[in-house]
Amino acid sequence: MQTASQSQEIVSGVASQTPLTMSSLEIADLLDKRHDKVKLSIDRLVERGVIAQPPTGDVQIKGGNSRAYTVVEYRLQKRDSYIVVAQLSPEFTARVVDRWQELEGEHRLPTDYLSALEALVAQVQQNQQLNTRLELSEAKSGSRPNQKSALAYAKMRNITLSNPQLARLGKLATQNGKANGREKETVTDERWGSVGIYDVRDLEAAWNFMFNSLIEGNA
Repeated sequence: MQTASQSQEIVSGVASQTPLTMSSLEIADLLDKRHDKVKLSIDRLVERGVIAQPPTGDVQIKGGNSRAYTVVEYRLQKRDSYIVVAQLSPEFTARVVDRWQELEGEHRLPTDYLSALEALVAQVQQNQQLNTRLELSEAKSGSRPNQKSALAYAKMRNITLSNPQLARLGKLATQNGKANGREKETVTDERWGSVGIYDVRDLEAAWNFMFNSLIEGNA
């Protein structure tokens, strides 16, 4: 099962992707220019301090005789690619803008996927919190089987309840306990605050009330 830290690593890894670049070969193709001319223009801009020295990479291309050649290309980030195009062929700026939009669209993580990852992290953290509360309540009530937390009671009865429903169960159990002269106990935890421990009879009465309300459609 995936832990919260593992899920957070996924999210942070997504957020720290390597910046997109556009190669000098691609710029040459978009501008209908020779690649060596584009590289020369980049070198001059670097010498003048207009753009930073871009990283390079080797690529294999096929020549007219179908033989493969190794070509060294520059890999420019968005801002620098615009400057190079403005220097070489300003009239083709729109082409480069369109190409960048395509590149960013191809590499952008869908919003719904990001939301799903964030929801996964939240769910794992919530599960850890519930498990901690359950451990605390079971440790407290271990020697007194007639006392349980709302979560431990739901587990004992094999009932799946949401957090709001667990809170309501606890509130109703408290009210029933007070009506019968029984007070709930509290277990304190530094991480999660307090966990209520109730008499099982009060939890049983509270659940019967909730169950009947659910059946009648008033919950």
